[in-house]
Amino acid sequence: MEERLLVLEDDATMREVLLVTLQDMGHRVYGARSANEALELARSMEFTLVITDVRMPGMDGLDFLLALRRSQPWARSIVITGYADQDAPSRAIAAQADDYMRKPFTLTALTESIDRVLGRGEDPARELLPRTASEDDEAWIELEELRDRVFQGFFVGVRSEMLDNFAAWRLWNRLEELESQREQLSQQLTEVVPSEAVPELATLVQGYRSVLDILTRASSLEPPRAVIQMRRDRFDHFFRQIQEGKVTPERIMMAPGLRLLPAERLKSSTALKELYRSVWGEAP
Repeated sequence: MEERLLVLEDDATMREVLLVTLQDMGHRVYGARSANEALELARSMEFTLVITDVRMPGMDGLDFLLALRRSQPWARSIVITGYADQDAPSRAIAAQADDYMRKPFTLTALTESIDRVLGRGEDPARELLPRTASEDDEAWIELEELRDRVFQGFFVGVRSEMLDNFAAWRLWNRLEELESQREQLSQQLTEVVPSEAVPELATLVQGYRSVLDILTRASSLEPPRAVIQMRRDRFDHFFRQIQEGKVTPERIMMAPGLRLLPAERLKSSTALKELYRSVWGEAP
């Protein structure tokens, strides 16, 4: 599909700045001043990436993303906003936004976000970690799709400031528990039976779904207290990296697996050590 970007912004000056900037970057870009105008454009062409404000007359930018997802589920999205309702971040997560930026932001920060979103799925570092043994199993694929949404939602939750450091730390401890269970279950499925015969898979799905429910309800629910909790100083570094956009959602998904690796394996691979440092800081 030919790459096309759409900017949905009701402020004419801001819209023009974004259009010129993206054109100068070499992108083919279209502008819309309202959600209805954007939907009309989407009826005649497919978009790779949508950059949308939240508040505007009529249908807002987040409802537009939900409408667009029904016809163009592949479209990536970046939400930009100077002021929005308190529930805007959770709605953005429900709409599966890829990033969330608060105005004012620098054009450099925007271009970095665009590069990160358009490059999603292309991180070669994925090959450094073992693949799960059940990738061809339909039930496992459904679990992985849910897992992808959860980690993407965590990224947006931090970037949007919906999750402060403490709330993010509590949620992360729960995610690390789920990731550990997922790793154990993957080994079990390899050695024993198909996923349909393993009741633990349904429990694991429910665990990830409960985290997604928290993220899409602006943390009105609290995660169960994790048995094992990571050090706050180590998490603080990780949290800042996400806030600043220095860790991609893909690497956030790799983060628990990196912490599960035996120290001997980390020491034996320069590439793994560099990957660990890029996410967690100094290797253990």
